[in-house]
Amino acid sequence: MGLAAPKDAGGARQAEAWELRIAFREPVTVGTVVFLTDADSPPIGPSRVLPPGTRVRAVRLTERHSNWHPNLVRCLLLAPRFDSATPEAVGSGEPGPFGSHPNAIPHGEVWVGPAAEWFARIEGMRLLRRRFEPVADVRVRVNSGSVGRDGVWDAARTEAPSQEKPGEYVLEWDKAQLVSGLAIKEIERARTEIDVWDGAAAGPVALECATGWKHVATYDQARRDSYEPGFERNDCARYLDGMVDFGEPVTTRAVRLRVVAQWTGNGERGTASGQRNREGRSLDLRRCKVHGVLALKPLGSEPALDPVVNRRIEVRDGKTGGLKKELSATAVGGLVVGPTGELYTVQAGRVTQIDPETGAAKAVISAVNGTDIKASRVAVGPDGTFFVHVLPQHVVQVYKLNGDLVRTIGKPGGHRPGPWDPE
Repeated sequence: MGLAAPKDAGGARQAEAWELRIAFREPVTVGTVVFLTDADSPPIGPSRVLPPGTRVRAVRLTERHSNWHPNLVRCLLLAPRFDSATPEAVGSGEPGPFGSHPNAIPHGEVWVGPAAEWFARIEGMRLLRRRFEPVADVRVRVNSGSVGRDGVWDAARTEAPSQEKPGEYVLEWDKAQLVSGLAIKEIERARTEIDVWDGAAAGPVALECATGWKHVATYDQARRDSYEPGFERNDCARYLDGMVDFGEPVTTRAVRLRVVAQWTGNGERGTASGQRNREGRSLDLRRCKVHGVLALKPLGSEPALDPVVNRRIEVRDGKTGGLKKELSATAVGGLVVGPTGELYTVQAGRVTQIDPETGAAKAVISAVNGTDIKASRVAVGPDGTFFVHVLPQHVVQVYKLNGDLVRTIGKPGGHRPGPWDPE
């Protein structure tokens, strides 16, 4: 997204500001605004934490030129009192409540970096419901390569990272910090495992040690599509950012990213790609870059979210499709049906059975405890046998109805470069 002031007939810049307005049909809660900026800026970009309980109907980004502040973007969020304005009117270019509304809440100025001419750039923006701030005073350690001044880590690998020999990137602090997740600018790698340090409270944090770390999440990097013609084409996108939610805040001295798997193809159509001006459609199993990571500290005080809004199971009539019931429950990877109609899913790394009347869940395989062994997918055979894909081993474990392990399918580590191995 680029904003620039127009020129008059003589080529001089005009004085008026350019604006971008985003309107919502209903008031929404906004706790944090995060910006992605150009490569000369910090790893993720500036952010603004809003007062507790802020609800908005519209967002306005304004660029104003002056001799003192040539690259300044102002962000204005509005409270939801739009009694006489529709969302369409608020989002139009017509004069409206912006700037004059009594509930307008200005939230600071955001620098977007120097430029030869007055041309402000914002590569992206996220509006987060929850309130976060970056965890400060962080040190970055890596097991190869170096981190540049722009915050980009190039692992400079001579061999492909793997589960056994990952590229490792660690955020570390002198004292334990409360961390609830990560904001990731982009990782030039297919899959990254994320651990938090739960070892000694003092002393050095072991970078590559297997003990002392607890696995909390897996991050799968999104890819661009370079198909032409295609409305979904986005291979010119500077970054494809993402968020990682740990599920609940953890107190830790370090967060470790283990970059373990690279793409080995460009999809069925052959058009999946990286950024056009970087790697494009080329494949290099040694490529391992992290463009920026922020650890997020939860500030709390945001309104409670009805769990049915984003965590629900809908029960619908099989003939008409009409909604019969909503159950407040999560179902990672979907639902599977057992031989006598039982419902199973994955919750918090465990295989659980869902009560179809209440939505209540109970764990059914004690060995898959969600800590040492974490379920990511589950299937059930006609005899009630469970097939569970588990992390961090990336194998399928087969269990009886009573929870006894029958066998393991595959070898730990998942797919890797090299000759074909049917296991």
